[in-house]
Amino acid sequence: MWIKKANKEDIDKLSNLRILQQKDDWKDLFYDDDLFNKTKNYLLKHLNQDVFIFMYQENDEIISTCSMQVISYLPQYNNNGKVGYLCNAYTKKEYRSKGLQTNLINHCMQFAKENEIYELELSANNPEAASIYKNLGFVHDEWRMRIDLRK
Repeated sequence: MWIKKANKEDIDKLSNLRILQQKDDWKDLFYDDDLFNKTKNYLLKHLNQDVFIFMYQENDEIISTCSMQVISYLPQYNNNGKVGYLCNAYTKKEYRSKGLQTNLINHCMQFAKENEIYELELSANNPEAASIYKNLGFVHDEWRMRIDLRK
């Protein structure tokens, strides 16, 4: 098992995994309003342009993902305006508690540094996920967790 950056050939599998993730997150509130095709069309336009997905696979099955959306703001005196937003972090239930998300997040952090993205943000309302981010150095502000990778 190794970390791979998703490519166009992975889009159908990623779209199916997104449905599984949404079902896990939303439970009885989930309804499928053509989520597969909406996700697929989004990824066809954005994957490896301004959205990067890192994943673990086992036997050609995607088992864990962490995505980073790159948002470009007007640069300021102390940064280039690029912010990475971590999202869509998901691991199939049978693979949880094995450090996969920690490894994927570390990989995203390294990718961000290599691409001059020095600030990462995310929203975490799951206490287990928030604990992982906190252990990696993310801190809460009023709305989200963030880390400055220049330190």
